[in-house]
Amino acid sequence: MAISLVLLLVSGSYGFSQDPLWGDDIREAIRTYGQAEVRIAYPGFNTMTEYASRFSVSSCDGKSARLMLSPLTADDFIGTGLAYTLFLPESTKSVYTASSVAEAMLWHSYPTWKHYDTIMHRIAGQWPEICMLDTIGFSIGGRAVLVIKISDNVTIDEQEPAVMLSAAIHGDELAGFVLLMRLAEYLASESSNGGLAGELVSGLEIWINPLANPDGMYRNNDTILFPVRANNAGYDLNRNFPDPENATPAPLQKETLDMMKFMEEKRPVLSANIHSGEEVINYPWDKWTRTHADDEWFYQISRRYADTVHLLAEPGYLTFLDNGVTRGSVWYLIRGGRQDYITWELGSSIRPSRHLPQTLRVCGPGTGGL
Repeated sequence: MAISLVLLLVSGSYGFSQDPLWGDDIREAIRTYGQAEVRIAYPGFNTMTEYASRFSVSSCDGKSARLMLSPLTADDFIGTGLAYTLFLPESTKSVYTASSVAEAMLWHSYPTWKHYDTIMHRIAGQWPEICMLDTIGFSIGGRAVLVIKISDNVTIDEQEPAVMLSAAIHGDELAGFVLLMRLAEYLASESSNGGLAGELVSGLEIWINPLANPDGMYRNNDTILFPVRANNAGYDLNRNFPDPENATPAPLQKETLDMMKFMEEKRPVLSANIHSGEEVINYPWDKWTRTHADDEWFYQISRRYADTVHLLAEPGYLTFLDNGVTRGSVWYLIRGGRQDYITWELGSSIRPSRHLPQTLRVCGPGTGGL
């Protein structure tokens, strides 16, 4: 299954000029596709941090950085006069849409919005003894942000560790969307056969949210057609959470508020937010260059995950930065990320029956990134 949008360089590099048409290619891309992806030369750590507070950075490797511009941020970027290279989607053929729910559940294509809704209901309906479908809330556009609970006593709030897996907080990052639907079906279907799936389902409360930003992914109604990173209002939802130092993004979006309420109620001991983009396991902090008190644990669990992948994957996969692992701030600093919010805010007032919430970001092939 193709798991990324193929991008084609279409407009070359631009430097600042007094041309009144300066930036019109970016504006046209946003009118046509809902967003514009640009690449700039890496400006240094401090300047990159400043840019990351203004623009949605999707990737940065120390040589260049890619920014995703929405209608809210395009004019600000154009006004900087930075030289840039613009990238546009090559064609809609890079996203293959299933013709039916049955085809979508072969996991080699992408579902329509109706297919997705049906798939989630079908999994919950086929294994009702261990699956329960719920909603985190509703998007600005009125779409349900679906989440499925998988546990052996699914209707009971047991004194078991809760684990939260979420994907597609950026609507144009498609790989994790399909991956988590497939994982939900696998856990549900295999739990009665013992083994690891059975142990996980019997010992944990597992919450799976394949699509955190439905309006971004399905901005063209029922079919994935030029999905965008931001929500309907143009905000990057992974830069929209309250900041530990009160530099809170404004306004908090409905999807953000709903996710905050859900995470506060469930208090997962571990969560992973799956992205597409650079292949790396990213752990806190994203905002501060200082290390987390549990930095060693974060590194060890991330290292174990990455090294396991290396045993099973083709050579060269998941080798970015420290051979597939990084503390977020080593990569580049961001504000308003969900990972830091969960680790900081939910770790400050835990229920006696729970443990300290920790979160990771898992990035893989595809467009976008953190």
